[in-house]
Amino acid sequence: MLFGVQSEYGLKHEQLISTTTDNGSNFVKAFREFGIADYVPDFSGLQDTMELDNLSTSDILYEEVLLVNNSEELETRGLYLPRHLRCASHTLSLLATTDLNNFIRGDSLISRIHYSAIAKCTLLWNMSRRPKSAEIIKDHLGHQLLYPCPTRWNSLYDAILHLMKSKTTLNGLFEKLGKPNTFSAVEFEYLEEFLEVLKPIASALDYLQGDNCYYGKLLPTLMSVKTKLERQRDSNLRHFPRVLPKLLESLGNRFEKFLQLTPEANEAILAACFHPAYKMRWLPESCPIEDKQRLQNLAITTLESASELPRSSSSSSKNEDDDFIVFADYTRDRPATSMELELVSFFNDKGKDLSVLQRYPNVRKMFIKFNTSLCSSGPVERLFSLAGFIHSPTRRNLSDNTFKNLVYMKGNSVFNS
Repeated sequence: MLFGVQSEYGLKHEQLISTTTDNGSNFVKAFREFGIADYVPDFSGLQDTMELDNLSTSDILYEEVLLVNNSEELETRGLYLPRHLRCASHTLSLLATTDLNNFIRGDSLISRIHYSAIAKCTLLWNMSRRPKSAEIIKDHLGHQLLYPCPTRWNSLYDAILHLMKSKTTLNGLFEKLGKPNTFSAVEFEYLEEFLEVLKPIASALDYLQGDNCYYGKLLPTLMSVKTKLERQRDSNLRHFPRVLPKLLESLGNRFEKFLQLTPEANEAILAACFHPAYKMRWLPESCPIEDKQRLQNLAITTLESASELPRSSSSSSKNEDDDFIVFADYTRDRPATSMELELVSFFNDKGKDLSVLQRYPNVRKMFIKFNTSLCSSGPVERLFSLAGFIHSPTRRNLSDNTFKNLVYMKGNSVFNS
């Protein structure tokens, strides 16, 4: 089906940067069997500019690597898929759902409080969906309650946060609803700590799923989540001191190649480095100076390899000395120095808006190349939601063309003048 969409729109492999999906096993297997990956060259071994000067752009090779076991079968069938990226939002949600629930179930003390507190929250959310009880809730609180969506974990966080803003009146609300359940002081304390510990993850999900979902957002976001969770170790936590280290461990396991800045994460590194809002400022203070130098060298070398500056030719002034004397070739140094100066100037530029890229044409090309991919499938999911609103029961007779145009106009209405 994915290949059929590519073919329908006449998209060739070289026009496709990547495809972002969730972690479903069907997607993972499809791209493992039929995916083609364009690997960014690995310059992890470069430590200083001396090595950069000795590296010719002709030594850098971009190879298409077939991920299928039988490449002949792939060529025969003519079926291929572009590079696969897993939705970072989906993976981060698994940290706050599957992993967190496993940790809580394994701790009898915290699980008793957790399930009791969440059960009382769920009772209020269910009551808010019934007409009569919804009126009582609105009269008592002055507003309706938000209730979570089963497919979006951060909606659970938002619903609990909204509920806790009225915590002083919640037990009185139970009495008005005729329910004997009330929150204990320990349960209120637990819910507040729950919100405090998981705030970095919830904020990251909102940030990754927002508009302008450039791939360069990924690494700065992950580094920020890790740093904020680590800072909470010094907080006086009562319920989560044993869960917090496990959350950090799970974050490290699920995003290991990104947090360790391995060569497999080079595209994410370059996407962040060439984005005006991040550059190299997202690197944590604890990052070794050698790693910072390696990433800067990676950016410089990638910029040089993509430059198309013509080399000067000395054929017009050639004489008999050129046939015998061996002269050093310094013409290659000029483009390299030019690229390095442009990148350093870009890194030192205080501007964070995308308009900054107009002053750095070569960096702009690299920004487009590495930030075209989406780090989250959130924008696409919102488009499906818009399609659901448009294709309502009262508009079932829409033609395909009209439906497509309505979805297109609704999805792009923010750009209308």
